[in-house]
Amino acid sequence: MLTYDQSLEGGVAELRDEFDALVDQTRTKYGDILDPYHEAERDMIVLWEFSSKVGESIASDDDEQPVVRDAVYRAVCFATQIADEMLSEAYSYNLIKYIRERTDGTYAMGPIIEDSQEYLQSRPELDALLGYYMPEIDRSGQHNHVVETFAGIVLMLSERSIGEQQLASTVEDVAIDDFLDGDR
Repeated sequence: MLTYDQSLEGGVAELRDEFDALVDQTRTKYGDILDPYHEAERDMIVLWEFSSKVGESIASDDDEQPVVRDAVYRAVCFATQIADEMLSEAYSYNLIKYIRERTDGTYAMGPIIEDSQEYLQSRPELDALLGYYMPEIDRSGQHNHVVETFAGIVLMLSERSIGEQQLASTVEDVAIDDFLDGDR
């Protein structure tokens, strides 16, 4: 488990003004809150394809599919920007693998929504940050729940990655001889 200072919640509390200034600069320079250079650092083609599949499965009709796709894509991109700016350590996540494993391959959204809601409810500063930028993430204004779900999961997985790295590092530091000798 991360300490408050290592967490995204702590990062938002400490760095909110700086983050807002970065977003303002990006908005002024590119006309959007998503930084294209940031997007180029990730495998956004895979994310775009994934977002398209989500759009196909969630949308009620063909006209709504691209709107949902855009909401998912923008949510994941913006959540990654938040994690990049707020986390002091390197992280990684595999969104598609998480969803596949969490849903036992059914890709049913129920467990994903629950995980995201539970995560964001315990992080009010982070939830408020997403809420503040929601109109620019979901430009349609119709899929805030989709944005919240996917942004929340990306942020949760980012934090979890750092926690797992710290745990692995701690385990490596503990020598088996210490246990055998009874020193610990």
